[in-house]
Amino acid sequence: MKKWLGYLLFGLCSYAIFLIGTLPATHIYHLAKEQLPDISLHTIEGTIWDGSARQLQVGNLQTGPLFWTFKPLSLLLIRAEFQLSTTGKKLKATGRAGISLTGKRYLSDVKGESSIETILSLIPTPPITPEGGITFDFEEITFRNQRLSTLTGIVDWQRARIKQPIDIQIGNLNMVFNTDDKGIHGKISDKGALLGVNGQLELQPDGRYQISGKVQPKPTTPEDLRNALNILGQADPTGAIPLNFSGKI
Repeated sequence: MKKWLGYLLFGLCSYAIFLIGTLPATHIYHLAKEQLPDISLHTIEGTIWDGSARQLQVGNLQTGPLFWTFKPLSLLLIRAEFQLSTTGKKLKATGRAGISLTGKRYLSDVKGESSIETILSLIPTPPITPEGGITFDFEEITFRNQRLSTLTGIVDWQRARIKQPIDIQIGNLNMVFNTDDKGIHGKISDKGALLGVNGQLELQPDGRYQISGKVQPKPTTPEDLRNALNILGQADPTGAIPLNFSGKI
């Protein structure tokens, strides 16, 4: 009797999941909208199992189409997880998004490319005007109380250039992110760039960020670029110029 009761409960749960999964995605989106105040989907099609939106908007950032597929095996791990991809001109990315039984929201295995201008559109008043391409590979991103709480992964800024406050062609930069109980930390270094760059990014749970570091000419740095660096400030005895930026996202 107990064996048949177990089969019956399993069948009922499976059927309930099937019914929920076949609901139009628009219904689920409107129910979850209050939990995602900074995220908007436009022209939604399909179901929660397999669907798409013509446009994804995150704050001021507008991307192209978003596609999702539900991963039913994630239910065995007591979570609901989706495979995502976006193919817009401003942002191309793939990854997984999910929510655990405890309400933890996360992204994992997020890989893609964009421009640095697109990424900085998420910051209300960025301290610089940059150019260049971005590639990223994040192992994990989690959120708590509508804010970023965990970030682990690598970002490469290719053909890096700063147009304001001065015009500087840098080269390639690398940023490695990790998280501990004090917040999110990012280590910034150059990858064969025209300038020696070393810095640290600190992101607090309330959205405040601090970028500190140094820029230093290399023996191969062009003379006009060396002269342009003088606008940034006074060099220390080693020839390095300290940089400090702060703000809130």
